[in-house]
Amino acid sequence: MATVIVNIVLLCTAALSANAQITSFTASNPSPTVGDTITLSCSATGNTAPDFQFWSGTRSSFNTPYLEIVESKTVSQAGNTYTATLKVKAILANNLRNGESLTCRTMLDGVESKKELQLTTYFDCSTVPVKSLNPDGNGATITQTDLGGGSLKQTISCPADTSTTKYKLFTQANSGEEITCTRETGKYEPAFLAICQETRAFSSGTGMQKMTIPTSAEKPAPCTSEAAGEWSISVMKQKLNSLTDSNCGFRHAVSCLKSGECTLDTTRSGCRYESGKIIMEYFVNFNSPVWTLVQRDGLVQLGGRVKFWSCSGTYG
Repeated sequence: MATVIVNIVLLCTAALSANAQITSFTASNPSPTVGDTITLSCSATGNTAPDFQFWSGTRSSFNTPYLEIVESKTVSQAGNTYTATLKVKAILANNLRNGESLTCRTMLDGVESKKELQLTTYFDCSTVPVKSLNPDGNGATITQTDLGGGSLKQTISCPADTSTTKYKLFTQANSGEEITCTRETGKYEPAFLAICQETRAFSSGTGMQKMTIPTSAEKPAPCTSEAAGEWSISVMKQKLNSLTDSNCGFRHAVSCLKSGECTLDTTRSGCRYESGKIIMEYFVNFNSPVWTLVQRDGLVQLGGRVKFWSCSGTYG
């Protein structure tokens, strides 16, 4: 339940003796929030104290869902001035139904006088939950601005870009960089704070080349667990990962290895044999991160056949 702010316009009447008159009817705080108290004061002058009563709405009692009494009525005297006070607390907003009438009534010698006031209560946005579409933990910050009178504004700020991550605010029909809750509505519009979308750079890439082995070829095929010598998995891995062989290896075919824009991950790169094909797979780490798929794919593109035969080096 949202808390409220009260704006009170007060009016009081009294009926005293023939010489009596009303001097004031005031509120100690014209715009309190829930938890604060409002002191209603109704004063009159005369030779005798009248019977003061405070009513709500059309009822002959103080019974309203928007206020609650926190201290019973008291009457004090200063000379021929009599003042009745009642302490109340605002607990609900009624501005959407145009407020509520309150009455201060006095009775003296069977003569009644009363006047009405219109009391309007407003929402306190400090108790309204702030909702965000942004995931927790991505470094975004939310700043609150007090607009006064119980109204608040929330603003989301994305983290600063880093060498590997960029952020961009993404808004939809129900979200925004700023959302505002006013005391008149008691809700945030738009309903949600927007998302700080993350774009992560590509720091690595991978690719493969497949070579079909004819059924007539000598068995066992290269890169199988049965292969031995220069066609064994361990020796084939040395050939493919070589950085010095003038004929063999990934470095002669992978674009970024040829241009010096990446380094070969020799631990993960190698070969295997599946369904009649040698699969030569390579993994590279880029010297500088790239931001688009086009850039990444261009760096790992193959520019020719990966050779593992007629090598210049000696392996074993």
